[in-house]
Amino acid sequence: MKIYFELITPEKIYFQGKIDMVVISGEEGDFGVMACHAPIITTLRPGLLEIHDDNSISSQLFIESGFVKVTDEGCIVLAENITELSALNIDKCKEELSNIRNIDSKEESLYIINKRIKVLQAMIDISSHS
Repeated sequence: MKIYFELITPEKIYFQGKIDMVVISGEEGDFGVMACHAPIITTLRPGLLEIHDDNSISSQLFIESGFVKVTDEGCIVLAENITELSALNIDKCKEELSNIRNIDSKEESLYIINKRIKVLQAMIDISSHS
């Protein structure tokens, strides 16, 4: 049995269709959503989103942040930014992470700095494991 899934960014509908399962990086941990999943609304943390269909992973994407809503009708992910896993550049991430740690926190909001550090660290971690 398949579940209806939508992946939406502010720019476009990135994916729309029926799939076997989606694995999402929720704020409280990774979780899989299949047909008949319990309803839930939660936030996403920087991490991997995997779309599973026909007994294989059909797509792997890096999600910076967003929200997920699961209902009887399906699963909707609203993502701030999406990057294809193959497009992640670990060297650029490490360089930006090094640079951002040297920013004077009086010039930039600590919230913004810490958020970007979490995103970059997640990108590096995911790239290291693929």
